[in-house]
Amino acid sequence: MATTNVEIDTDLLARLRERHPGKDDRLLIEDLARIELGFAAVRDAQRRDALSEDEAIEL
Repeated sequence: MATTNVEIDTDLLARLRERHPGKDDRLLIEDLARIELGFAAVRDAQRRDALSEDEAIEL
């Protein structure tokens, strides 16, 4: 797997480390990226499957 160096705010990284003790920085950032991609997929699905107001009233 290829890797990329990134810069991240040190205060933000410190807060992440406090919330997830025992995880190394790489895992923290990778996990958060996966979470964001998952939320984006949910938002896309909700937008795609959204009912119009009239359709919702008919239910």
